[in-house]
Amino acid sequence: MAVTYFRNMLNLHRCKVVFSFILVLFSTVAIAQKDQKISGKNLPNYDNRKMHYGFYLGATASRFNVDYSDEYIQRLQVADSSGLRAANPKTTPGFTLGFVLSRQLGDYFTIRFLPGVGFYNRQIEFEDNGELVNQEVPSTTVHLPFLFKYMSKRRQNTRMYFVAGVTPSIDMGGSKRGERIDNKLRVDKNNFQIEYGVGVDLFYPFFKFAPEIRVAHGVPNILITDNNPYSRSFQNLRTTTVTLYLNFE
Repeated sequence: MAVTYFRNMLNLHRCKVVFSFILVLFSTVAIAQKDQKISGKNLPNYDNRKMHYGFYLGATASRFNVDYSDEYIQRLQVADSSGLRAANPKTTPGFTLGFVLSRQLGDYFTIRFLPGVGFYNRQIEFEDNGELVNQEVPSTTVHLPFLFKYMSKRRQNTRMYFVAGVTPSIDMGGSKRGERIDNKLRVDKNNFQIEYGVGVDLFYPFFKFAPEIRVAHGVPNILITDNNPYSRSFQNLRTTTVTLYLNFE
């Protein structure tokens, strides 16, 4: 029951973050549609070029998705409150930045390569003898996303789109599996994510601005199993990240 409660609370918090990002996106679209009524068509020959370049900035909300171990379940069933008990992943902010390389594949498709760096500090809060202990897992991660972009028909200076693809990544300060650190939660430096999202292209006289919301789900179990109660609380540890990107091309 306790595990189900924790997961429901985390899912509710994630939904709030996603909903807030969606409000920002559609507010931007509404402003752009209002502006285009009084402006002409910007960058009319933009799609005639095969290659496009730019950069992006992003604000992230990330957390661990966890599968608890049998040992953790047994600890919750013990009547007394001594020792390590509750383990709750927390949603934490971060940011990312990088470059945009986009190749036109027709009127409605492009393939995009978006190398960049993300800065995260994912956390799990443990209850240890009645006190709260934060296990922080900071990371400086190099991302290499390959995404397909499907675009709607352009209407004046606005165009909606969807993106989906895969992202291999490596944490430049991550742990090696052969290392040993006492009483510290550790994760593998290599990760692989599936990403999908939605955005809108807004054409201005000299550049294209594209706010975009993207969700990334880690596929592999990145937990490094150590002989300490923090690590032994879990069977699997995966990442989930929601990011609001601001693309400039």
